Amino acid sequence: AATEAEEFMKIYKLEVMPIPTHRPMIREDHPDRIYRTETAKFRAVVEEIEEMHSQGRPVLVGTVSIEKSEELSKLLDERGLQHSLLNAKQHEREASIVAQAGQRGAITIATNMAGRGTDIVLGFGVNELGGLHIVGTERHESRRIDNQLRGRSGRQGDNGSSRFYVSIEDEIMRRSGVNQNIVNSNIFKTLWEEDMPIEHSMISRSVEQAQVKMEGYNFDIRKHLVEYDDVVNTHRDVIYNERRFVLREGDPRPIVSEMIAEKVQEVAQPVSMEDGRKRRDKAVSGFSEMFSALRETFPDDITRRMLRSILAARIAPLVEEGDVEGYAEELNLVAQEAYEGALASQLKNLDEKLQDFYHIGDVYYETAGQGTLDYNKLTRTLGLPANVVNEMRDEDMQYEDALEYLTELLREGFENQQSNNLHKLQEFLTTESARSIADGQAEARTLALLEVIDSRFALSPASAARFVEAESGARSSSMMAAGGTDTVVDEVQGQLEVLYEQVEQTLGEVFLETNETMPLISMVDNRLPRSVYRRIEEQLGLEKLEEIENIPLGKLSPDVLEIVRDAFVRWQESDLMLRVIDYLWTRHLTTMEQLRHSIGLQAYGQKDPLVQYKVKAYELFEDLKAEIRQLVVLNVLMMGGKAEEARAQIKRSQQQSMAEQQAAQQRAAQQTPRSAAPAGNGRQGGNGRQGGGAPGAKVKPGVGNQQRRGGAPTPVGVAPGGQRKIGRNEPCFCGSGKKYKHCHGR
Repeated sequence: AATEAEEFMKIYKLEVMPIPTHRPMIREDHPDRIYRTETAKFRAVVEEIEEMHSQGRPVLVGTVSIEKSEELSKLLDERGLQHSLLNAKQHEREASIVAQAGQRGAITIATNMAGRGTDIVLGFGVNELGGLHIVGTERHESRRIDNQLRGRSGRQGDNGSSRFYVSIEDEIMRRSGVNQNIVNSNIFKTLWEEDMPIEHSMISRSVEQAQVKMEGYNFDIRKHLVEYDDVVNTHRDVIYNERRFVLREGDPRPIVSEMIAEKVQEVAQPVSMEDGRKRRDKAVSGFSEMFSALRETFPDDITRRMLRSILAARIAPLVEEGDVEGYAEELNLVAQEAYEGALASQLKNLDEKLQDFYHIGDVYYETAGQGTLDYNKLTRTLGLPANVVNEMRDEDMQYEDALEYLTELLREGFENQQSNNLHKLQEFLTTESARSIADGQAEARTLALLEVIDSRFALSPASAARFVEAESGARSSSMMAAGGTDTVVDEVQGQLEVLYEQVEQTLGEVFLETNETMPLISMVDNRLPRSVYRRIEEQLGLEKLEEIENIPLGKLSPDVLEIVRDAFVRWQESDLMLRVIDYLWTRHLTTMEQLRHSIGLQAYGQKDPLVQYKVKAYELFEDLKAEIRQLVVLNVLMMGGKAEEARAQIKRSQQQSMAEQQAAQQRAAQQTPRSAAPAGNGRQGGNGRQGGGAPGAKVKPGVGNQQRRGGAPTPVGVAPGGQRKIGRNEPCFCGSGKKYKHCHGR
């Protein structure tokens, strides 16, 4: 590692300290021998191997590739020299081959990477002959690998020697700057015979200098890659710290609350692009603008629940103050604003579709010149009747005239259809407002009435804006001031926090209701992971948990239920957050990899690719964090609605089951025989009847045809009382709930 000390220090901040050998190293490292051609080099290698083998010394030959090792093996076979070949194809015998490489007269060919970590022990008498001889057939790009090959010999004070053979045609010499045109010229070939070696310490130093250049080149590449990796590692630290906090604490509430606050701030001060750079737009100045931005971010269900909550918190206190007239007046005003908001929404939709039809703002359409308008498109997009479309075509209406004409028609039609509904709704609200409301139920009653308005006409943000902006106006004379904006943001953030608390409450209630009959131990690895079960154990204690784990949830004490409910809710939120983070993080890594491959093109624009990579990476990471906030907040707030749907589905299933059971009981009751008529003395009369039997009926013995006490026999498949024949798959008349074929129809 001493040759890589600079890299260890600059990249990993690690100092390299060479440790002296246990015993003095007496290995003899001969200077390199350089040949003009690779063929001559390999002939010289074979001759040296044969010479050392004749002396009885073991030889370890190092090659740079499998192909070179196999080529050298063929040359040795031609000389009749027995040897062992070690490369990646003999990896199973690697240790045994290297262990025998120190025996007398052994010849081992190995790639430079093979056999490392296995000590070569010299055979008997080998050390006196000169020890292990190392032959390197080529210099590697890194001095470290060459030193490792040399280090196989002369261990623990043993004798040994080493020599490297190099040719001008080797890769390291080509990269070191040797002019191949000069080498291949006739004059050079004449002056330097093919089998004549050059052996001098200065030549060896020049080869090492070439290796140093290659090491520096490779180091720059690795350092450059590390600088790119450091950017992603910074992102990784942030994401992994977030994941570790969720996994370790098991309570994502602080993170979710922080994400809600950041999301509201992001909506209140949106980001826009100008000249390719992000900049902050002017903050929203009122609740209406804020709510319009929220509608683009959150589903309609969440925004409407937020509106109802804001209005209920402002209108309900009128009931507590005893202002019944003011209470009814506010509700009627909210209904009127909802009515006007519904009309404004339809007019806005009409305007957007007309702009699309007339290509308003379409630069390409204006550049290409006006074309022919297809008025039949209005029938498809706006549902206009044929006479209206024909009138627009005949008069060749332009955008302004068409908008005025259709707006009047739409307003007239809307008022004709909905004005009566508004009047009835306001009468209903006035009547309901006059009813007495129990203490503490004012807000719940107000929410119920607001839901009625919301179901008829969607609540208008203007209703909430009246209250919120009036409150902020009391603090600041202008909504453009910071105080006004802060009030709007605080209000929205507070409402989202309330919705978050309601979601947690709903999740816990649904969990307890749907698992009321199940003991806690039966839900492990099924509905609760073991981590949640261990968290419950930490809070209750092992002894307490063993006492209650086999008791159904519905019979547990309220304090224990609260712990179980809270653990379940925390796990649901943690699981959702981790799934969102993992999904977006893996996608971010793919995006960063694609950016890394393409950022080099910035060099054509005289820009540093690394600097541009860091800039783009920062923007992508900011987008990643914003998307994580968006999906986490959105999915957490939607969990309550999904839990309510699950609870409603369970209730519908229970009601359907009860209805089917009641229907079966009613059918069974209708088929139950009436009390039998008096059978007299049970003797057969003169008309051939027996008891209460039908005239002329013949009694046949058999199953289901036995004589009942005081009455006539019951034929097979006929209900008592002589009613219709019962189908085999119909419920039995006895009320058992079984099919007739499995009960009395056997």
